[in-house]
Amino acid sequence: MKEIFIKHVTYILFIKRKVKPIIKLSLAQKRLYFIFMLVSLFLFVPFNRTTGNEQQIFFEIDLLAPASCPLTIYNVFSNTIVEELPKIGIGINETDFSGWAHIANRTWNYPGPYPIPPYDKGGYDIFLIGLGWWESWNPASLYNSSLMPPNGDNFYQYANPLFDSTAHNYSHAWLNNDRLHWAQELQAILYEDLPTITLFYPKDLYPHHVALEGWNSPFWMMTKESMENWSIPGKSTFSYALPAEFEYFFVLDSDHYDGVWLQQIYNALLTLDPLANNNYTSRLATSYSSSDGLTYTIQINPSAVWADGVTLNASDVEFTYKLLLTPEFRYKDYDYWTKYLTNDSIVINNEFELTITFSEGCVFPEDFLTIDLVPKHIWEGVPYGNFSAQAKDWAEKDPSKIIGAGPYMLAEYNKSANFIHLIKNPYFKDWFGSAPKFNDIYFYYITTKSEALNALASGEIDMVDTQYAIRVDEVPSGTAYTLVNTESYYEMAINNYHPIIGTGEHCPIAGKQSAKYVRRAINHIVPREVIKNAWGAYLLEDGIVPCPQNSPFFDSSLQPFNYNLTKAKHYMELAGYIFQSTSPTPSISLTITPIVALMGAVVIFLRFRKRQKKPT
Repeated sequence: MKEIFIKHVTYILFIKRKVKPIIKLSLAQKRLYFIFMLVSLFLFVPFNRTTGNEQQIFFEIDLLAPASCPLTIYNVFSNTIVEELPKIGIGINETDFSGWAHIANRTWNYPGPYPIPPYDKGGYDIFLIGLGWWESWNPASLYNSSLMPPNGDNFYQYANPLFDSTAHNYSHAWLNNDRLHWAQELQAILYEDLPTITLFYPKDLYPHHVALEGWNSPFWMMTKESMENWSIPGKSTFSYALPAEFEYFFVLDSDHYDGVWLQQIYNALLTLDPLANNNYTSRLATSYSSSDGLTYTIQINPSAVWADGVTLNASDVEFTYKLLLTPEFRYKDYDYWTKYLTNDSIVINNEFELTITFSEGCVFPEDFLTIDLVPKHIWEGVPYGNFSAQAKDWAEKDPSKIIGAGPYMLAEYNKSANFIHLIKNPYFKDWFGSAPKFNDIYFYYITTKSEALNALASGEIDMVDTQYAIRVDEVPSGTAYTLVNTESYYEMAINNYHPIIGTGEHCPIAGKQSAKYVRRAINHIVPREVIKNAWGAYLLEDGIVPCPQNSPFFDSSLQPFNYNLTKAKHYMELAGYIFQSTSPTPSISLTITPIVALMGAVVIFLRFRKRQKKPT
């Protein structure tokens, strides 16, 4: 305050000569002038008071998020991050909850011109999204610099030559140990660069019979597990609740809900084996080998037969694979398959041996060998565009046609009662070596969560699907539940062409390193514990890198970014953003015109008071 007073005295001395004529005004005029000046002061002088609760805002960003399920997690996150980011000088201009069409046009389907700009110019700044990978993690498809829109799905617009070369090595590594090495190198690069901020790894919850044994939860969640090893002591029948009606009846054209029961009917050459450290092992094949990662020779089990007793051989494999490579069939992964395989890629060497040659190296070529096979003698002659309709018709009228080489076969599809009934495949034990534990398996469509849980509590149902979105406190007493690592993660996708959080060109210390510091600061300001407690801490784990926890290549040695405001501010300062003191010292900011008016009034007032005191 002393400093302010001295400044005022200085101004008084400076304008003293200019106000002399005013002093000759009458007493009434002086009073009116004084009042006018005071009113002017309050109308025009901006007083800024800085307190410890105020936050500096260096720049603002916009958040983009899907207005769809699970909306709650996005709402919880956006509400908390809007409160946290200003603490490190980042304001939130808008949180845009939009439909997928609008989001796509701002991200992977941006119409151009490129690169994708910030949000205020039609692109995005930060995008909240959940992604899933199934079992085959292939980050090159999202982060390779050559795959930025419109050439691919790298809507992050991330470019790092080291990442590109490492991803090339990873995608061409056909030996598992080499693949593991390059996968961990890729995670280390993503951990350092942060082209996206991984928020959480969600978990799925499956309520089930307390004595259920033999199931492998991650593979069941991925619709990759056969149930021959499942058992409940003393029970020969197993019942499962699903929240969706039965719609798909052809195994190569199904979704999650129908996939869980169709997976019990069909079988593949290879499978992911949880007992072999989640590596690929033989199923219908007795062996497979390659000397270059491009050409694979597969030996088929000569004892394997379909559920009607017909021998399964190389012609069935050829039929299945050529079906998927036929455009009229409209296979959902047709574009991906035809990138690596053609009809000429499959060559039958003899009845139980064939060779498959890939046109170029790819990530996890074994994935192509995990496709469920269909019997040629059943499906040959069915028009390519009619497979799904024919399968549904057979399921209703002649379920004996819905057969594969899996542990079970379709006994009945009851459309009116909404259930699927499976029975043992009588030939499975002969070639596989062991019979399924359950004699009968039922899949029931149960419309509501409460009905499904009541059926579990009463013993009518032995397991409830995770898609009912059940909380731990809703699991009936006397039953059990299992939490399963999923193939998914939630993230804050960063536009790496944003001038501050992407390229860093608009940071006080310009450059990509500053942008990386800002992203690191954001990562440390995410209140993960708060969000987990609001959403359900048991269903979320702290995200680290954009690789699912259930991937066999997930690097568990990498540490999460813990919430740390001090560290976050430190990284902002490394980018050139300097935080002012937050001590509650008052300050006054005055413009020249009101100052002059104020000082003039003060001078008149002081002179007026002085004259009043003179003796008459």
